[in-house]
Amino acid sequence: MKKVLLVAMVGIISLSASAQSLKGHIEGGYTFGDHDGGRLEFLGALGGKVNKHFFLGGGVGLNYYTTADICTLPIFVNARVKIPVSGNIRPFFDLKPGYGVSLDSDINGGFYFNGTFGIEFSKVTVGIGYGTQTFKVSDGFHTSAIGSNGGLSLKLGYEF
Repeated sequence: MKKVLLVAMVGIISLSASAQSLKGHIEGGYTFGDHDGGRLEFLGALGGKVNKHFFLGGGVGLNYYTTADICTLPIFVNARVKIPVSGNIRPFFDLKPGYGVSLDSDINGGFYFNGTFGIEFSKVTVGIGYGTQTFKVSDGFHTSAIGSNGGLSLKLGYEF
């Protein structure tokens, strides 16, 4: 699963970058998670503009779960659609489905998703959305729990 996602992401970046000039964005934020835990998020994506309003690429990030002291590495496909409006403030929708690799040996990663609605002004972005990460806890011999951590996310970013 991880290899397929990685190959797909590299392919998407290659196709979109060859079609148009390379574009990207970085963002940081916080997701107010359920089950008493939230996470700090730092994400970056590279790709290309398919047309004037649609960006397609792939990315990677680092999520730090503040109450559990755990880090994950989300690897995702990124699609961003800017809504055509007149003026300097441009609204957008951003989707990041992928896989979150755990950097902790007792926790296996799983499905990662982040969906955001935001605005862009002079290459600075602000967004609000929902993010989730599934995971499996294991003791080395068998899986003892399967869960997810999701919640409201707030993000600040920069496009380049």
